[in-house]
Amino acid sequence: MNKPAVIFFSILSLIIVFTLHLFWGPIKLFFIDYRTDILQASDLPDDFSYSPNHNTTESIPRVIHQTWKTEDIPGKWKDAQQSCIKLHPNYEYKLWTDEAMREFVKENYPWFLPQYDAYPFNIERADVVRYFILYHYGGIYLDLDVGCNRSMNPLLEYPAFVRKTSPSGISNNVIGIRKKHPFLLQVIRSLPSYAFNYHFPYLTVMYSTGPLFFSIIWRAWRSLPMAEAWHHISVLNSDLYTGSNHSFFNIYEGSSWHDNDAGLVFYLLRHWLLLTILGFMLFFFIVFLFFGSSLKPAARVSRSSRRAFGSPFSSKSSSPWRKFKQYVSTDESSDQQNSDAIPFMAEIDLESQTRPKSR
Repeated sequence: MNKPAVIFFSILSLIIVFTLHLFWGPIKLFFIDYRTDILQASDLPDDFSYSPNHNTTESIPRVIHQTWKTEDIPGKWKDAQQSCIKLHPNYEYKLWTDEAMREFVKENYPWFLPQYDAYPFNIERADVVRYFILYHYGGIYLDLDVGCNRSMNPLLEYPAFVRKTSPSGISNNVIGIRKKHPFLLQVIRSLPSYAFNYHFPYLTVMYSTGPLFFSIIWRAWRSLPMAEAWHHISVLNSDLYTGSNHSFFNIYEGSSWHDNDAGLVFYLLRHWLLLTILGFMLFFFIVFLFFGSSLKPAARVSRSSRRAFGSPFSSKSSSPWRKFKQYVSTDESSDQQNSDAIPFMAEIDLESQTRPKSR
């Protein structure tokens, strides 16, 4: 193989390896088996058979959280907002404005305020503050374009619920979760590691604070058997989300933060298989066109000599996940209360970001 071909393949290999390393988390979302996560309509009581006596077993507080720039909700979302308030008269309702959100972070999590202010897009601040608010208070977060079709009471018995999104992963537009849930603790701790600007607004938001980031952390969380057993996160299927008689939600006109690049991303997601095939065909055509006469068979590389390129959640990673695994018991009969004693859960006081004093 001549020198230009070596240079070409070397550069191409570096690009491929870097791309795989950067997007290995999203790629793995396509291989998740949701069978143990999905919540079906048959798993829930209907609104008429749900008894108020169930209050004693409810895990999620009866609080609905929503966010907007000011207290003046756009007209296109007022019906959605009112549908949830009317269907839940015994729930507390909190609308968090931009000013109130920043004050909440400043007062309760001052160590995060510099990063909060540094996000280039306001939607990123809206994303991260919902994680902090739900960790702090618990309850149900709903995007303003999400209206309610029925009471959410049957969902309150679960420690946490989210909804499945397409083509894979989960969304952060509907989150129900109990106070101080350790999954949100890990979500918050992971925010600094994903705070990058990818130069495309949609990709930056999705991968730094939005649904893609949320899904990647969730995938890593569910890979820890004991953590998942203690703090299972239920995933609403599409019928329970919207579009059927037993759906909990109705979707109104969508949000406005998506930029022009969002359309390109959605197109790529819808046609990812076709584009992948075409990309490989184009690649091999270029290789044959420019280097066809100089290509020679290469010696096989022994399996033992190959290097493994790790991801943030690989077994060789020094991330908090790796540290957590050292303390997770493999005894599935362990009592659920033992989770509170795991050093990972108590390692850092999130409010002050300081380590607890040793006794």
